[in-house]
Amino acid sequence: MATRAEIKDNIEQTREHISFTIDEISHIVHKKLDVQEKVRENPMGAVTIAMAFGFTIASFASPIGKILFRIGMKSATAALGAYITKKSIEIVTSRIKA
Repeated sequence: MATRAEIKDNIEQTREHISFTIDEISHIVHKKLDVQEKVRENPMGAVTIAMAFGFTIASFASPIGKILFRIGMKSATAALGAYITKKSIEIVTSRIKA
C-alpha cells in the first residue's frame, strides 16, 4: 500500500503533467488561430481569400457591398505587396551572399 508521501508525490506529478499538457494544447490552438502568421506563411492564399471575399460582398451590389469590396481589394493589394517585398528581399540577400 502506498504511503501518504507517495500519494502526494503522485498527485503533484499528475498536476504537473496536466499543466504541461494544457500549455501544449493552448500553444497549438493559439498557433492554429494566428491569422497574421497564416498570412505570412501563405500570402498568395491570403490574396485569393481577400479577393474572393471582396467579389462575394460586391456581388450584393449594395453600397455596403461596394465598401466591403474596396476593403477586400485593399487587403489583397497589401498582402500582394508584402509578398512581393518578401520575395525581393530574398532575391537581394541571395545575390549579396553569392
